[in-house]
Amino acid sequence: MTEPAQNTYAEHLQTIGLDLATIRMDADGTIMPQKDDSLESLSLSNLPYLAIQTEGVESPALRMGTTIGQGGMGIVKAASQLALQRQVAVKLVRPDKDGPKARIELLREAWITGRVAHPNVVPIYSLGRGDNGQPVFVMKAIEGIPWTHVLHDPSIDGAPDRAAADPLGFHLDVLMDVCDAVHFAHSRGIIHRDLKPDNVMIGAFGEVYVLDWGIAVAVDAIEGMLLPMAGDVRCVSGTPAYMAPEMAAADGTLIGPRSDVFLLGAVLHQIVTGRHRNGGTTVQEMLVSAFHCEPPSFDGSVPVELQDLIGTATAASPDDRPESAEEFRLAIAEFLAHRVSVQLLAEARQRWEILEPLIHDVDSDATEIAALGVEARFAYKHALVAWPGNTEAREGLEQVLGCMAQYEISRDNRDAAAALIAQLPDPQSLHHRLEDLDRRLAARSQDSEALENLRYERDLGVGARARAIFGITLGLGSMLGSFLAAYLDKAGYGTLDHLDMVKALVVFLVVDVFVSLAMRKHLEENEVSRQQNYSLMLAIGLNIATFLGAWKMGVPFPAALATVCFMGAMALYMLAITMHRRFKHAGLAYLLAATAIAFFPGYGMELFGIGNFVGFAILAVFWSFRAWER
Repeated sequence: MTEPAQNTYAEHLQTIGLDLATIRMDADGTIMPQKDDSLESLSLSNLPYLAIQTEGVESPALRMGTTIGQGGMGIVKAASQLALQRQVAVKLVRPDKDGPKARIELLREAWITGRVAHPNVVPIYSLGRGDNGQPVFVMKAIEGIPWTHVLHDPSIDGAPDRAAADPLGFHLDVLMDVCDAVHFAHSRGIIHRDLKPDNVMIGAFGEVYVLDWGIAVAVDAIEGMLLPMAGDVRCVSGTPAYMAPEMAAADGTLIGPRSDVFLLGAVLHQIVTGRHRNGGTTVQEMLVSAFHCEPPSFDGSVPVELQDLIGTATAASPDDRPESAEEFRLAIAEFLAHRVSVQLLAEARQRWEILEPLIHDVDSDATEIAALGVEARFAYKHALVAWPGNTEAREGLEQVLGCMAQYEISRDNRDAAAALIAQLPDPQSLHHRLEDLDRRLAARSQDSEALENLRYERDLGVGARARAIFGITLGLGSMLGSFLAAYLDKAGYGTLDHLDMVKALVVFLVVDVFVSLAMRKHLEENEVSRQQNYSLMLAIGLNIATFLGAWKMGVPFPAALATVCFMGAMALYMLAITMHRRFKHAGLAYLLAATAIAFFPGYGMELFGIGNFVGFAILAVFWSFRAWER
């Protein structure tokens, strides 16, 4: 509190005959109104007599018990209402404060409390006068603890369980109940003027009661009740820590329902910050703070919606505050509805903070990224369900959808990316990326199809079984034919020469062509099958040419046989180089046959037949394994 600010306030009070230095609070922090001389002569004789049980009193109405609380001028005792046999609370004037002012204040409180018959206001059962003529009013006995105690310690004995489990939600619910009572009081023309947690009682089952209507004022005159009028206020009354500027200024022309709205805002300020709206260590400092009413400041722990509500509810000008306690209550209710959304938003942000760096890390686990992406989107979406106007949740959802879509595009996951992009409000922003992916995938598909076709065409396993059967048949036929020809030659049925081999090979070629046509589907199923089949036909044709050439040149028949076997070996070694290494084993069989013929020319046909059989048998076994592997 600066000295100029204090001087300004003190000078204002002096203009209405008040001295800042002499203003004092009572024990519960409230500045009580000054004495009202106009009501000192008020007679209480018309009030019914409420006999309190003492020695010698006949038919007492009440039997007094222990003191359960006291304020600046009143004291509350537990009592028994004997006629109804029920426990009640009785409020009387404190013995040390008894006098016209205290009696008038108590009487007014009874009238106001009786007028504000609301579930959140302690009901008045009866009003009368006691043995010494002072006013006594009987009200419902309530069990509970002051709201202030629960604010300081949510787990205190007697507090509802929810107070500790969800302090903010609990206290906002209590404040909304207070708003209900205050709004009803305003509808009945009553301004409380001293709303604070000290004046609210909370029952064990969550019941909320607004107490201490002792300094309340009426907006307009109420017939039959001598209540002070708000417009006549010319003194500082209320609790400085919560007080509105017009109350600190003692300007009755501005005191009205929005003054109570300020008090409600000050209570909300205490709930969310733990501090009083009007700071200071002395009554004078708090009054100066209330009079100047600087805008409140908050740290990041206070939700923005509540910051805005407190700022407007405790605005310096009543015109800038919510119009009614009900409007203030609805703003809290809206925040509570949004609160679930805000909590989900916080969870979504936590997921996003983990997810974002993983998306850009090439070594990240794709499963973890997918799970975090789903969790973040789920939280953002449900935050929007709880509060469709949550722009932060909407922006966060769009961010996650966009980043996850780009991540899926980078992984060439077209369907997942398209599903994410479809959820964006402006999907066109990423459609060009998706179109680029489509073109890339189409080109890759074409390349993959071409590679697959090539792999199929070069697969030795395709048609291998048919080739194996055909090969072993050719090999066996060649060997049997060779052995038969050799036998006939040695038995004297004729001399085997080059032209006989040409004729035999021509027959062999015709058979090969015929079988190839008959089994074309199997023997020419792919390119490599066709190459092997055509290679066999070419080899037979070359053998025919070789025997013709050898005949023409006079090359001995065994030499021609050896040459043909050697040529077959060379052809198979070439296939081993260009197609598969296992062709070399068949080539070895022909090479050995050629060598054997060179050393044993008398057995040329037999060795030629054995070479053909072994070579074709090796190829048949090779083709059979390829078929099995496939």
